[in-house]
Amino acid sequence: MVFEIYNTSGKPVFQVLPTVVELTGNKHIHISENVLVESIMPGRGIRYTAVIKADNRLKDGEAVIRISVLQENKEVASQAKEFPIRTMK
Repeated sequence: MVFEIYNTSGKPVFQVLPTVVELTGNKHIHISENVLVESIMPGRGIRYTAVIKADNRLKDGEAVIRISVLQENKEVASQAKEFPIRTMK
């Protein structure tokens, strides 16, 4: 999963945490750890990559991946997106 985060404000933003989680609790889907971004300057952005893998016990069904951005431990609600993904054995 690759997505971009931009700072559209006129001030630097600090302690930005891009998050990628699987919402259905599927134990066979593994997501790389989230990485804290110390700061993003005004008018600048970052490209964030999270690795999502499934093990060989994944069954047919659906997973829901949610991407969001936390700033100073608070979710920036307008930045949250959910993606339903069909899974297959």
